[in-house]
Amino acid sequence: MALGEMAALADAVCWAGVGVTTKRVGSRVRPIHVSAFLTTVSGAALLVIAAAAGQMDDIFRTPAWAFGLFAGGAVAGAAGMLLFFLTMSKGSVSATYTTTSGMYILFSMIGGVVLLGDSAGPWTVAGAAAIIGGLYLLNAQPAAKDAPQAAGDGGAALPKKSRTGVAGSRRVFSLALGMAALTALLWAVDLVASARALKESDLLTNGLVHQAVPAVLFVSFILASPRMRKIDTVKADRVRLALAGVFYICSTLSWNYALANTSAGITALLASTSPVFALILASLLLRERLARPALLGAVLTFAGIAVIVTTR
Repeated sequence: MALGEMAALADAVCWAGVGVTTKRVGSRVRPIHVSAFLTTVSGAALLVIAAAAGQMDDIFRTPAWAFGLFAGGAVAGAAGMLLFFLTMSKGSVSATYTTTSGMYILFSMIGGVVLLGDSAGPWTVAGAAAIIGGLYLLNAQPAAKDAPQAAGDGGAALPKKSRTGVAGSRRVFSLALGMAALTALLWAVDLVASARALKESDLLTNGLVHQAVPAVLFVSFILASPRMRKIDTVKADRVRLALAGVFYICSTLSWNYALANTSAGITALLASTSPVFALILASLLLRERLARPALLGAVLTFAGIAVIVTTR
């Protein structure tokens, strides 16, 4: 396995760690607070690393067009992050997450082939299909036992008011899927723009810009809202956020290293496998039970990973 692919998988593991640790943070801490904290801490850590490695001059020697691609990609990524949270509130987790991940992989692979000259052979496509199928099973939620049945399924015909509600739900579902596709497109734009700029710059510069831009946006939004400025945390929350910060810094470094050393499509593919590692961590650390579809999804995802890393 090449170092680029290993870094992409490391990013998936680290991002899973971010998800598992932040899940335990109390409800008093909003997602935007978590996002602001993670990007600010990560940006500061990367600045220290760049100074310690003597690479501060490299940042200022970055071509203006590359810096612009980094910044533009960072804005697209931050917008995608906020849109993803909004999409999750509109649609089901399984449909939203699977659509976002699948379309992100698809857009990234197409962008890599068309704009960056990457190649995508039949084994890569087969591995991508296995990973997307595995992600679907990982996020599939069983139907509620007491869900109302539609006419023709053994249940009574829905009254007119309920029919209207169903139609409204379908519109919301369609809207959520459209938003998920837009989220994936924004993330793919970020990925492809960063991959192109990294050909003329270094990963620390990209990492710094990608943390600084959203950090400024998130912190400015928090400071502009008196309601958002009120944050009440307990010691356990602060410990979990600190651990999430360590995972996030490692995720940022590994993502940038993967992007600089393998194709954009492969980076998107392998980094998108984070749910399977989150499943394992949640089972070990949070004592969450593993449903049969989730186990099957994990096996299918790992099979897709194996196909990709052994045929390149």
